[in-house]
Amino acid sequence: MNRLFNFSVRHDKAWMKHTTDKILSNKGAQATMYRDMAALEHTRATLFARELAERETEDVLDRALLKAKNAKLNGVLPAPEFHRISEKVDSLKKLRFVEEYELHQDKAMYEWIKYKVAAEIGGPEE
Repeated sequence: MNRLFNFSVRHDKAWMKHTTDKILSNKGAQATMYRDMAALEHTRATLFARELAERETEDVLDRALLKAKNAKLNGVLPAPEFHRISEKVDSLKKLRFVEEYELHQDKAMYEWIKYKVAAEIGGPEE
């Protein structure tokens, strides 16, 4: 059993020395720097694509939802806050969807929907 242990230890030492020499050589350092720069560039490209999509969105509600989603993905906005914002945006979208129909069809229902959405958006103060 000692021979097997000694062999595995020697093998591990040789492997680590080989790996370390490979990483610390000029080629290894350049490869490491390249991988780091490529990862950073990929991150920047992703952030740029998100920001561009946010700026290209024409609808105000979609833009607000996209901005909140990007902030959540970047770690700036906590997830519960994002879900609270998305629920408010959904309520406003529902109001906008039924606004034209209900305004001409049933004025009482339209006022009730406006009150309901205001209560959802405004929270307990409303």
